[in-house]
Parts: sequence; C-alpha cells; structure tokens
Amino acid sequence: FRWLYDASKFGRCPVGVDWLVGALSALNDACGKKVAREMHGWLVQSEGQKTNRELVCVLVGAGLLNLSAGDYTVELLRLMDGGRGMQVVEFVVAVLQQVLIEKRLIGTQDCVALLDALSKIAGASRGKPPEAIVRLLEEARKLARAGGGGKQQPQAAPQQGAVGGAPKDYAD
Repeated sequence: FRWLYDASKFGRCPVGVDWLVGALSALNDACGKKVAREMHGWLVQSEGQKTNRELVCVLVGAGLLNLSAGDYTVELLRLMDGGRGMQVVEFVVAVLQQVLIEKRLIGTQDCVALLDALSKIAGASRGKPPEAIVRLLEEARKLARAGGGGKQQPQAAPQQGAVGGAPKDYAD
C-alpha cells in the first residue's frame, strides 16, 4: 500500500485510492485486523501522509483507522501540542467535521480523546476560541445527546467527565 500510494499515480486518483482501501479492508477482515495495525504504524511513521485529510477520512470510513486510541491518535495529540500546533489542530477539526458530523462514519465515542483535546484548546485560548473548534464541539455535543451518531449506537447515556472539570457530554 505504501509504495502504491506514495510512489504511483494510482494512489493519487480517487478510484485508485478506493480500490486500494477496498483491497486492504478485505485483507484486514481475512487477517484478523492485522492490516489496520499496520496502517496505524505507517501513518505514525509517515511525515507526508500523517495529516492527509482525504486519506485519513477514507481509512476511517473503511474501518482501517481508529481515532479512539492507538499510536496515531497519540501522535495527533502530541502534534496538537495543547493548541500550539495549529496546523494539526485545524487538520483534526477538518477530519472530525467530515467523518463525525458530515458523513457520520464514526460516533462521538470513537473520538473522545480528540474531542477532549479540542475542548481544552478552546477553553485555554485567550480571548475568543477558534470558531471552527467551537462549532465542531457544539455539533458533537448535539450528536451525542441524540445518540452518538456514526455506525455504532451508544450503549449508555452521556457521561459527565472529570478531565479539566468540563462536562464530557459528547462522549458516551
């Protein structure tokens, strides 16, 4: 995948990416989720693709990338650096806007750590927090109250979290 995606025109066209991701998804199902672990590792090590919004959204939609835990999420949190890495913060907002709000590929329970980090960034910003973050968090809260969204249905009611003392009503 890495070679086909990085070094060929095949990985640059939507049909090629869809074909590659479909093949990887089938392999992942056949190999007991080993391919998804490899995708996580590849994204963490890849400087160029780590913040490729289109690729990340396709991988999340295919179930090959999990935004709730793992090395990739930890790497994103590290790169966001409490709001100092604004390029990565904007990337995370754009990805969550697409996979959580627009396409409903995941539920709020699938990206709690990223939503928590964005909430902390919004709360810690001097003056008015970035509008895109505020809008995303509001939409995520509405989605959580309505049942979490995404492919998976929540098992329990929203929790009140203790991280930073703020309510985590976008998580379940």
